[in-house]
Amino acid sequence: DVPVRTAHRALFTHAGQVCFAASRIFVHSTLHDAFVSKSVELAKKYIVGDPFDLTTEQGP
Repeated sequence: DVPVRTAHRALFTHAGQVCFAASRIFVHSTLHDAFVSKSVELAKKYIVGDPFDLTTEQGP
């Protein structure tokens, strides 16, 4: 779980509009399916919407 949360933080902080945003994630083949599954699960929980709405976690 920690690697997935860390990867998401690197990808989605500031909507990816910073010079140090991750563009690639390398995952060992034996961990790939579990990593992707957990990553999708986490991404589905993000609240996308109006950046001025305090409940929004990710702008458009």
